[in-house]
Amino acid sequence: MESPSSVILETNKRYFVEDKFLIVNCFYDQKRIRPFLKDWIGLYPCDNVKLYEPLIFEYVMDHPRIDGSCFKIKFIPKLFAKSVHCSGKYQFVYVDSYSKIIATSDPIEFVHKNDCNCNNALSQSNCMVHITIGQVSNTIYLLFKFKIAFVLCMGHNEDKALNSTT
Repeated sequence: MESPSSVILETNKRYFVEDKFLIVNCFYDQKRIRPFLKDWIGLYPCDNVKLYEPLIFEYVMDHPRIDGSCFKIKFIPKLFAKSVHCSGKYQFVYVDSYSKIIATSDPIEFVHKNDCNCNNALSQSNCMVHITIGQVSNTIYLLFKFKIAFVLCMGHNEDKALNSTT
C-alpha cells in the first residue's frame, strides 16, 4: 500500500474558467510507486467525489514526463466550464489502474476573468427552494382563478365566468 506522499498533485489555488488550459503537476516518489498506463487524474467537486463521475479526466501516461518523476497534466477548462461554479470548491484526484484513490489535491476554485454569470448568493439547494415556492404560488393563483370561475358559473353568469379566467 502506498503512503499518502507517494504521489503529490501540485495545483494553483485558483484558475480562470476562460483559460485555454490549466496544468496539474503530478510528482511521484519513484522508490514507492510507478505510474501505469490506465492511471488517471479527474476533477471532482470537493463535497461529492463519485469516482466514476469526474467532471473531466486525463490519463497520466498521455502527458509529458518532466525530470523523470513529474508529469505535466494538461486540462482544457472549456471542456468542463459549464460544470463548474464560481462559488464551488473542487479537487483533482489521482486514481490508479485498480480504481484506488492514490492522491488528492488541495481544494481549488474557478473564477471568471470578467463579470460572472454565476449567482453566488443562491446555492443549488436554496435555489430549488425558490423555484418550488414559485411553482406553489403559481398553482395557488390558478386554483383561485378556477374557484372564481366555478362560483360565477354556479350563479348562472357564464359570460362573466369565462371572462374572469383570462
